[in-house]
Amino acid sequence: MRLITRRGNAIFLHNSQFLLRIRTFITLCICGYILLVIYSFIKHPATNKVVSSKTVNDDSETTTWQPVIFKESKLAHWLLDGLKGIEVGASAHNPFGLDTINVDFTNGTSIFKEDEIKRAGKSVKVDALTYGDCLCLLPFPDESQDFVISSHVIEHFYDPIKTIKEWLRVVKPGGYVYIIAPHKERTFDINQTRTTLNELIERNKQPRPITWQTHFTFWITDDLIELCNHFNWTIAATQDFDDKVGNGFTVVIRKDLKRKLKEKALIVQNISPKFKYSFKSSADNKS
Repeated sequence: MRLITRRGNAIFLHNSQFLLRIRTFITLCICGYILLVIYSFIKHPATNKVVSSKTVNDDSETTTWQPVIFKESKLAHWLLDGLKGIEVGASAHNPFGLDTINVDFTNGTSIFKEDEIKRAGKSVKVDALTYGDCLCLLPFPDESQDFVISSHVIEHFYDPIKTIKEWLRVVKPGGYVYIIAPHKERTFDINQTRTTLNELIERNKQPRPITWQTHFTFWITDDLIELCNHFNWTIAATQDFDDKVGNGFTVVIRKDLKRKLKEKALIVQNISPKFKYSFKSSADNKS
């Protein structure tokens, strides 16, 4: 009888230790998950957050957007501070903080303006309108601006070649065309087929088709660089991870020099997601 009792106590003790280990393991897993969630919020704060708020008239809950503003680009400030230029498609939630005229294809309501107001709680004033079959023609004289800058805009144009040529037209010699485009592998375009150089060249030969879609072009960084090299456009700076929104890339074109505008041409290479800069003088680059 004593032997049975001892065996029973041993089994009970063994089971208790096993259950204790299980509880400890589950507790550690829960703590680890909580820490991971906290880390993700700290690491990636620039995302739209949905919060609940109560209406004035009753106790029912409504879902609203908390305004989120993306940080300004250090590279854009480095190259363009002190200059005057054009921003194509400026938005309140994605400001550059530069001396610019805001150009857009409409000063009325559009899906982009609605999204801008939802994200930032306001919209920026449109100073001038684009026009033409590709909505990319700028109402400014030749060589009248120090730079043209855009963020997540060029993918909406059917003919990027015509667009960039138009932007270069209004830029002074030595000026910049600063482009941030969404990287196909880091956005909802990930399943789209990359747009080839040959396809863009064919588009440039034909009028824009009567169709509506939000994105016409799907690139990775090398694709826009290839386009620039094909047309011998001088690349002043590149970022594989843009330092603005963070899910795109940056390519800065410098218009061939006839007179010095500002000695800030740089080559920015091997940019990591942490946005650590590696600068190299471009004094020997072809201008």
